[in-house]
Amino acid sequence: MERPVSHHDLYSPSRLAQLENCLDWESAGDSEAASYGSHMHALIEHIATDKAIEASHEDIAIADRALRWLESLGDLRWEYEVFIKGFLPDTGGTIDAWARDKANRRLIIVDWKGSLPAADSMQGKAYALNLFMALPEHERQMYDSISVYFYNYMNGDCCHASYTSEKALAADIGALLRRHGGQMGQRRVAHAGCAYCKHHANCQVAMTDTETALSVTPDTALMPITDLLEFHTRLRAVLKRAEALEAAAKDRLMAAAVAGELPGYCVKSKRGNKMDWTNEAEACTVVQRILDDSFAQAKVTGLLPPTQVRAALKAAGVSLTKDVEQQLSVVISQNSYEYLAKEK
Repeated sequence: MERPVSHHDLYSPSRLAQLENCLDWESAGDSEAASYGSHMHALIEHIATDKAIEASHEDIAIADRALRWLESLGDLRWEYEVFIKGFLPDTGGTIDAWARDKANRRLIIVDWKGSLPAADSMQGKAYALNLFMALPEHERQMYDSISVYFYNYMNGDCCHASYTSEKALAADIGALLRRHGGQMGQRRVAHAGCAYCKHHANCQVAMTDTETALSVTPDTALMPITDLLEFHTRLRAVLKRAEALEAAAKDRLMAAAVAGELPGYCVKSKRGNKMDWTNEAEACTVVQRILDDSFAQAKVTGLLPPTQVRAALKAAGVSLTKDVEQQLSVVISQNSYEYLAKEK
């Protein structure tokens, strides 16, 4: 077992989960959602191991909730962010957290998620097989099962599956590898992972499935609650695909407008409403200086989000003058975005 490595195995557990649904799935690369997920994984691991990392108060609260849930699984010694080599070739991957539950003769694996996969996802099966086979043979005899938990750090939901046969796991994963390598079976299938696939902008299957799904307008007020839950789950996947298609169409239209190939349209820039501290340490100094200059008694021990700091300063007795706003503007960044607009 090793610390994380920089490369990804060809059939990493996370990719196997996507290939299980669509044999043509290929990662579209980094995205805002993926970057945030990486940030949250690192934050949880840093807090768990008492290491420093810069993060917002909201994200720290999310990470703390995840770690409190982890504690509910038992008084165990957890290992974080460990790369496990693949038992089958090129199927290795990094396990977010795992522990030995000797009292119940089981291994426990936890994977942090922004949205939950199926409980028995191929990703979990690969983690389970790799971890079990990475243990020395004498230690394997100490455990009867491996439980793989997927925990959604965004809302606290979780699901899990348990496995008792490494031979069955190897057979399931091996069969998927053969289907993919041998170009067998249905290649393209629309599913939730389409939004993160490089083919999302030109996949006819995903487009057709999305258009069909969005053309149906059931009466959600009359639908039985169990059917409504199933419909909501399917709809979320459809909307993710629709967002990916819309983003691809928008990118192409904006490029055409910039190149002068879309008469009557241009690309404009607009400031967004997302604000962040450019540097939290510097921001703490600035906010404390503003408080001191106003003879306020409050002391800065941590920072609120930029959207809340003005109200806090006002509550502490600070008058929000132009000078105060100017001092804050130096340490607050505001996002901007481009959009397609009709020329006037």
